[in-house]
Amino acid sequence: MAITYDRSFVDSALERMAKIPDDTQPLWGSMSPGQMRAHLQTAVRYSLGKEEETPDESKPLLNMIIIPLLLSGIMKMPKGLPKPGMYNSAAPSASVQEVKVEMEEFLEKYEGSGFNPPPHPSLGDLGPKKWAQLHNIHFDHHLRQFGA
Repeated sequence: MAITYDRSFVDSALERMAKIPDDTQPLWGSMSPGQMRAHLQTAVRYSLGKEEETPDESKPLLNMIIIPLLLSGIMKMPKGLPKPGMYNSAAPSASVQEVKVEMEEFLEKYEGSGFNPPPHPSLGDLGPKKWAQLHNIHFDHHLRQFGA
């Protein structure tokens, strides 16, 4: 199963996100839809180098097992994972339009050349392709959290 970050993914994720009313209760967890959007926006901003890099929180042995399973699509992102410190500075809420801006910029850089995203604080140096796959999986995880 190929996991891609392309125009189709961006449009689909934004469409799914736009269908979530602001008063929707999550199926798990405690984020509001606005907080979920800010959380996803922060992840994309971080991969674009727009957020201050946080200390290395990686667990190499765990990552050798988890990353291939997660990025191959064999395993869904588990519920309730501890979030990396990058999210500590996330805005309290974000709009679909604010998320769209970051997703569009990531797509432009990803489809271009010379894009070198920073290492993920928990998963290490992913490079552009694995960051793109992670965004796809991460967005799907949180959109499913809200039934979208």
